[in-house]
Amino acid sequence: VAEILEKANWPQLLLLDTTKEERQQLIRYLERMRETKRQQEPPPTGQGSA
Repeated sequence: VAEILEKANWPQLLLLDTTKEERQQLIRYLERMRETKRQQEPPPTGQGSA
């Protein structure tokens, strides 16, 4: 599901008839997904897992 959102032109989703709260939730959700994806990537060499 996250990948679909990533590929989707989500700024267009923000133009839909959404309330400010819904918009904020969507942005927070997308940022959280991005953060989760970053944490799942292997850490750069020379660094232990945080």
